[in-house]
Amino acid sequence: MHAEAETAAAGVVVYLLPGLTPDQRKAALRRLRQEGSRGCGPHLPAAQLTAALAADRLRTGVQSTTGAVRHHPVRTLVPAVLAGGLLAAFVFASMYARVDSASPGPAPGGAASWTVPVSPADQGSSSRVPGRPPAPRAAPRQDPARGSSRGAATTRALPTRP
Repeated sequence: MHAEAETAAAGVVVYLLPGLTPDQRKAALRRLRQEGSRGCGPHLPAAQLTAALAADRLRTGVQSTTGAVRHHPVRTLVPAVLAGGLLAAFVFASMYARVDSASPGPAPGGAASWTVPVSPADQGSSSRVPGRPPAPRAAPRQDPARGSSRGAATTRALPTRP
């Protein structure tokens, strides 16, 4: 027989021979469950047996990983660096950035053009001037006696320390 089940103080203990193939292991566990359901051995509920097998597989995996690191830690360095690099690439690729261009894009046809605001008096003229940027608007004139015009910003010099 490939497996044996015994009742212990903490519950049921299942002993499996080492080196079993997955099919042999599955057949041995199935036989133990059938024996338990017929009263020939301890009862093995499916949920508890599945949880115990998952815990055993996890413990075996941790032991194998610990043994590999203990044997030669550099063997685990390359996969760890690769996993960290993939994680960093994922975080970098998922970042959102908005880029605004300060210069106008090229006009259709290849020539540079700008849109110039048109005043109501110039409605008959064209608003697109190919190849030239718009002329800067003149600032409203201010009368020094009246103070600053409405909405204009004032600047003051801050005192400097010696």
